[in-house]
Amino acid sequence: MDAWCKSFVETGKCKNQGCQKSHNLRFCSMCNIVRPNKEWAQHLNSTRHRQLATNPKDATSSRGPPSNTVFCPICHATIPARLWTEHQQTVKHKRRDKHPMGSPDQAEHDIDGVTVTKGPLDFGTIDASLNQAVPRQLTITIANDHDSSRISLLSASFASAGSSKPFSLVSSIGSGLLIVKGRNISLPLRFTPSTLGAFEDQLDLQFKNLATSFIFHITRPVRAVYVNKADYESFQSNAPYVKKPRRPRTNDAGVVPGIRPPYLNSEALVPGRKLPQAFIPQELSDAVEEALKNKSNFFKVASKFMPKVLSLRTYASYFQNLLHLEEEQSARDIEIYNMEDVTMTPKRSYYFLAVKGLLERRPSVIVGDRFIVTPSTGTRRFEGFVHITQRDGVLLKFHESFHAYKGAKYNIEFRLNRTVLRRMHQAVLSDNSPSRVLFPEPQDVIPAAPSLGTMTLVNRSIASDSSQLFAVNAIKNQPPGSPPFIVFGPPGTGKTVTIVEAMLQLVTSRTDVKILACAPSNSAADLITERLAAVLEPRELFRLNAPSRGFKELRERGNWSRFSRYCKTAKGTYKDPSIDDEGDHFICSPIEDLKKFRVVVTTCASACQPWIFGIDPGHFTHIFIDEAGQAMEPEIMIAVKLLTGPATNIVLSGDPKQLGPIVRSPIAKQFGLAKSFLNRLMERRVYTLHSGSEYEKPRYNPSCVVQLIYNRRSHRAILEFSNQAFYGGILQYAADPGVVNSMLNCEVLVNKQFPALFHAVTGKDEQEKDSPSYFNKIEATIVKQYVTAIRADKKRLTSSDIAIISPYSAQCKKIRELIRPIDPLIKVGSVEEFQGQERKVIIISTTRSNTNLITSDIRQAIGFLANAPRLNVAITRAQALLIVIGDPRVLSLDPTWRSFLSYLHRNRAWTGVQPHWDTSETVGNVSSRHPNSDDVVAVTSSIMSSLSLWDGGDAPVDHFRNVDDPFREDD
Repeated sequence: MDAWCKSFVETGKCKNQGCQKSHNLRFCSMCNIVRPNKEWAQHLNSTRHRQLATNPKDATSSRGPPSNTVFCPICHATIPARLWTEHQQTVKHKRRDKHPMGSPDQAEHDIDGVTVTKGPLDFGTIDASLNQAVPRQLTITIANDHDSSRISLLSASFASAGSSKPFSLVSSIGSGLLIVKGRNISLPLRFTPSTLGAFEDQLDLQFKNLATSFIFHITRPVRAVYVNKADYESFQSNAPYVKKPRRPRTNDAGVVPGIRPPYLNSEALVPGRKLPQAFIPQELSDAVEEALKNKSNFFKVASKFMPKVLSLRTYASYFQNLLHLEEEQSARDIEIYNMEDVTMTPKRSYYFLAVKGLLERRPSVIVGDRFIVTPSTGTRRFEGFVHITQRDGVLLKFHESFHAYKGAKYNIEFRLNRTVLRRMHQAVLSDNSPSRVLFPEPQDVIPAAPSLGTMTLVNRSIASDSSQLFAVNAIKNQPPGSPPFIVFGPPGTGKTVTIVEAMLQLVTSRTDVKILACAPSNSAADLITERLAAVLEPRELFRLNAPSRGFKELRERGNWSRFSRYCKTAKGTYKDPSIDDEGDHFICSPIEDLKKFRVVVTTCASACQPWIFGIDPGHFTHIFIDEAGQAMEPEIMIAVKLLTGPATNIVLSGDPKQLGPIVRSPIAKQFGLAKSFLNRLMERRVYTLHSGSEYEKPRYNPSCVVQLIYNRRSHRAILEFSNQAFYGGILQYAADPGVVNSMLNCEVLVNKQFPALFHAVTGKDEQEKDSPSYFNKIEATIVKQYVTAIRADKKRLTSSDIAIISPYSAQCKKIRELIRPIDPLIKVGSVEEFQGQERKVIIISTTRSNTNLITSDIRQAIGFLANAPRLNVAITRAQALLIVIGDPRVLSLDPTWRSFLSYLHRNRAWTGVQPHWDTSETVGNVSSRHPNSDDVVAVTSSIMSSLSLWDGGDAPVDHFRNVDDPFREDD
């Protein structure tokens, strides 16, 4: 093999005129990649190069390959420099390195008369549940078909490294075995699994022709599966996934109008406060459509419509365009749920339509949503409105001319509910734009008067927490008209407890205080209500629910009778969850009553209702937004811009290191819609005070932000990684020992005094014909194994003590099916469903196990990969036991995941396939790696860059697969 010039490989140039190394490479400045000469024609014909040749302005402006990469002439690939050492240890590289005369695939052919048992060498599926004899053996035969040649088998080895390899030779071959015609050699192989999983390796046989001294290799792939066979085969994929062709979008021209729920017909009581239509401008819609059709640069299209900077002057147009882009994408995403040839059943004055996935909010359907229904054999189209949602379907109402006959088939089109989008447009368009709220500066900070006396705490549990006390006192004494105050609450530090105490301190100490408390989700708003209701009476506290919110989820609440006292419905205060609620819905209290409440609690999306019905800006002295990091900025502006007066104080609580808003449009994400208001503010000079090097962790301005530091949730072993990687080690361990130590010495633990473990497994991710979402049968069976073992352990755990997290809806579904016979009440869901929650035991199935597909995974931030906040949230839900199941080959591609896995390995909390990298690397602060940019964006960009170089940049990117992204809770 040629010796490549290192300088030429790394820079595209060689200044050494006398260099004897090979320069048999060409650099493509358009694609910013090096290719060997023999690969040049193939590269020029690649999809990526042809796209850039058509649109040269999209090409990178670099004149040489990135300085932080190394070209591997063996694999013909550009490798990130930081991954070069471990790339040399990969099976693919080793295989190719051993076969310089040809490809490793060619090495699988018989050579020079030598024949080897045809591959793959398959040990089959071994049923772990039957306690079958393990190890298993498989014997291969090596023969020489040439009469005169004398061949020696020099060596036999497996490509994988490590001491716990599942495949091995039964006995060594010594100094070599002679192979002549008529005397075949039998070579027994052994499979000894240490854990459940699918295993693959490469057997490499090295031969020498003793007459010619020609040395050659023959390889065979080896594989085996070790699982509970019944579980493994219980959910075989019904057929491979085939991407559905995107159908032309239809408009609503000629559609027969349906019957709307009554509340949708209500009008604003104050002139000028009616919701705007805020339709997407045709020019923008056409540009996005054209970009989709031609697969051109979406960001270039978007930048044509976006203001260059975000400022007070551009605020409205900036976010309006982002909302238009988000609507365009959301409308496309909802179309994947369209159905063909389905039936509907008459039910009283409604028609029942079965809809799969409602419980998982895929799709998300609420009262007031629209469907377009067309008979399969006809062309007349009808609009149907959702009046009632049920567990497995919806009840629709149509125009009186619509009739569904038994057995008749219909095509169903989902329509995006635009109500909340219109509310956000209304908010960002509002003229009420105080700069001290939207773009606060240091001069906006008003010095607080000295605090006199001590507080009489309502919740005495925070008396020993200095950071919570400081935050409550700062909020209570903040001068009117100050910049927004931020309670930065890392996992388990009690940010909701803190702001509830602050609200109660304000209400009990000042008669003029009126508070609007909001949260992005109903569950978070309900939690605030429950805690306030322990002190406040119904005349003081009102829980404002959206009319579209159903009663069924509230019926399951154990404390419904008390909670309902703080709500209002069209038929009165709803007290009895057993009565028929047809025709009833939540409503806002009359304006005269609304003005009397000391605290009004609602979701961010419903915060416009007081304003629509007559509450003026400034009525509320304080606006609190809990979990503010999870809401889009325009969503928070519904409360802030519509209801903030000159003296209104804003309090945001959240964690910029946890999950941000759910944004479906990749273009809108790129331009900032995925950055929350809380995150944007914390980047401003008034909030963060840097000292010394820019690489040091930030110090926060105590006049504007307080960071809570006492974690009362997790065992130290579980929290330590997040504490160091995301919070600079500032968190203090203050959890109840009786809770966090309860799973020590648990049977499943590898290190009995370390209540966390990583189960490393090589599985296989699959898809089914009706969904692009991934599932992994082997990981699902391992999840069941752990659930069974934990429930059998004498730890007195209940269903509510255990939760299972996976980023893929298909995997969640498979796991639910598998564990239903053991415990149907264990919650299984995505990370988003668990933010703000905690469980004694958390089991995480990362699912992905195909490195060939990881490039697109990183680019779309699907699953856990390249999403540091998602990892942070997932692992910090656990109080006493954390179990992570995944493929280390895949997860280690992300630097944050690699650090986390190294942390577990160093603490002897690892089982299964051993890591292929040096785990002695220390855990660093994620922020310090990329001090000049947002953590997750920087990490993602780095990995995206690395992997796009890894595969040559020739892979097409599908930006529009959001099937596993949950829909926002609209109301």
